[in-house]
Amino acid sequence: MLALALATVYIMPSCGKDPKPGEDPNEPTTDRIVFGSIEGMDVVTFDSIEWNYYEGFDESYHSKDFDLNGNGICDFSLKSVASADPNSDPINPRYMYSISLYSGELRFHSQTVLNEVYSHVDSTIYPTDSIPLIYLDYKLTCNKLLESDVLIESYNLDVPVQHEKDDLMNSDDTFVLSPYYGFSLFQSNREFPYILDLEAVGATVYESAISEECYNLPIGEATYIGFKYIEESRTRLGWIKLIIEHDANGDLIATPLEAAIQKINL
Repeated sequence: MLALALATVYIMPSCGKDPKPGEDPNEPTTDRIVFGSIEGMDVVTFDSIEWNYYEGFDESYHSKDFDLNGNGICDFSLKSVASADPNSDPINPRYMYSISLYSGELRFHSQTVLNEVYSHVDSTIYPTDSIPLIYLDYKLTCNKLLESDVLIESYNLDVPVQHEKDDLMNSDDTFVLSPYYGFSLFQSNREFPYILDLEAVGATVYESAISEECYNLPIGEATYIGFKYIEESRTRLGWIKLIIEHDANGDLIATPLEAAIQKINL
């Protein structure tokens, strides 16, 4: 059973370098950038993106590799997966979304979050003319809904830091390559229902498990993600401006709007 539940976020703050005497702390340098600033940066604007698209029986996804410096090598990838919720109306199905960011040549500015997964059980009994219907929801949550909820798992995970315009990032901040399954940018609720006939107690039980991921980038708001690009002995900083929103077909997708990387001749 897939169950990804992220807990209360403990953020490792980005403590930038102290500026040198006479240096403006809000201006970019060779080892510091300002998100949204184009000073000393090569900027790419993504006006139109032709996604690689796959549509299967119960899953579809958009994916795309991006090459920022034109060297023919993928620098980063985005993948948005829509899975049909098996508990929804088959005629008008509800979809569950998972959006991930993958590293190609880039190391992304990251933070570590502590994930605590709690088990929470809700039940509702509906009387009928024959046997009662008992609805049980086993929810996996990132926080306690009741004091009786049980902590079932605790672990750390690296996630990309989301920035706003005019935030600062330094070359000595924490940067990591995303794992093979990618940095999670968004994960919607998931349900995995199945039916049990309990003849001994004369009831039918509908059971589902719901996972909630608490670390999600906002929907409909542009955000910045920082990266470090290492080529030979040189390090270049950059940022990707992206937004998570519904496309023309109603699919939830993360689309890059702009990307910037420090000029080589700085």
